[in-house]
Amino acid sequence: MPRADATFYGPAVLTNVAATLFTSPAAGSKNIIRHIHFNNTDASARTVTVSIGANAVGTQIVSAKSIPANDTLDMYGQWEVPASTIVQGLASVTSVVNITISGTLNTP
Repeated sequence: MPRADATFYGPAVLTNVAATLFTSPAAGSKNIIRHIHFNNTDASARTVTVSIGANAVGTQIVSAKSIPANDTLDMYGQWEVPASTIVQGLASVTSVVNITISGTLNTP
């Protein structure tokens, strides 16, 4: 299975409602999220949530994680996003937290 490093989403701002950030490719492909970068541009601490699948307690890989004012948060891991699966995200306040998601794309 061929592999390639990729930016799956962003940089872009999060809203305060769960929104689809990207959908993994169909037909045997899968994304492996390896890095999520958040940048809080606000003068107050803000929280962020990211889910693999529709946002719910059972799908969250980041749940209401606080980012200090005017600071960044980098999360590293290995989260598999199966074919045709959405990734959703939100922040506690619209348009003050930026997000970039990157990793490896595996294709058939």
